[in-house]
Amino acid sequence: MATKQPNVNSTKTNSVRTDNTDAAQLHFLQTVFNASPDMIFILGHQSIVLDVNDAALKQFGYSKTDLYKQSLSHFMGKKTSSESLPGYYRTDTSSQASTPMFQWFARRRDGSEFPVEVCMKQLPKGLKLGPQTAQVLLTIRDISHRCDHEEKLMRLAHFDPVTGLINRSLLEDRANLALSRCQRRKKKMAFLFLDLDRFKQVNDELGHRIGDRLLKAVSMRIQSILRQCDTFGRLGGDEFLILAEDIQFADDAMHIGKKVIHSISEPFGIDGHVIQVSTSVGISLYPEHGRTLTNLIHHADKAMYRAKQLGRNQLAVYNPKLKVD
Repeated sequence: MATKQPNVNSTKTNSVRTDNTDAAQLHFLQTVFNASPDMIFILGHQSIVLDVNDAALKQFGYSKTDLYKQSLSHFMGKKTSSESLPGYYRTDTSSQASTPMFQWFARRRDGSEFPVEVCMKQLPKGLKLGPQTAQVLLTIRDISHRCDHEEKLMRLAHFDPVTGLINRSLLEDRANLALSRCQRRKKKMAFLFLDLDRFKQVNDELGHRIGDRLLKAVSMRIQSILRQCDTFGRLGGDEFLILAEDIQFADDAMHIGKKVIHSISEPFGIDGHVIQVSTSVGISLYPEHGRTLTNLIHHADKAMYRAKQLGRNQLAVYNPKLKVD
């Protein structure tokens, strides 16, 4: 009985078809890999770069040859420490774990840094990329715009848009922290409540634009004469507050208040206008005049009104015996 011989031509044809299919699939995957807007790194043993996509080349400013076999740490910015990476990644990239996401600063070829969000995925064991074993898939997303937006929101929440000073909310937070420090250390501190005299007249005669610029100029001048340990913010309108720590006597707070009054007495030149203003300053002291933020601000406010009664451009220290109309 004759034995049927295998069809060699058919076997070769099937092999060619398989090779063509594999090549088409590889081309498709490479196209998807490079089409991603996110930066993609494939890492091998000891976090060595085995491959990157086009987005990574464009963002980091390297050629693929430059990136090949570089360690991932080469692309970490100075603001990034190993503590910002997941623990298992710092010790053993071959271990299986969930897919973590974290943030750090990446460094471009020109040395500039930018914030990124990183997603790390452990690859299946034994996956080869050429002769090398691929271990980790790293997807990196530039979050510069998001961070800028968050910073703007933070500034709107905590900083005064007219003067650039911290606003009442952040000022009160810092005041409470300062009071806690003074309580622990058994130290004194002073609250200086400032109110510009006749500021409404400036707004009425010259307009709110000039008034806002005057507030900015006033705040810059006051800030320039304060100590580094002092905190200065705007409560609202033409009212400001100085938190003065590291004082021993009421005279120390009065000295700061007198410096403020003297600095504001010099004329301001704004848009061709020479504007003369003054300020009244009220002072309350911790712990003599109160132990809570509410009481201390209230008593400094009462002292400020007493200063206005004395003829404006004055300062007064809170005295519970004095009545303010």
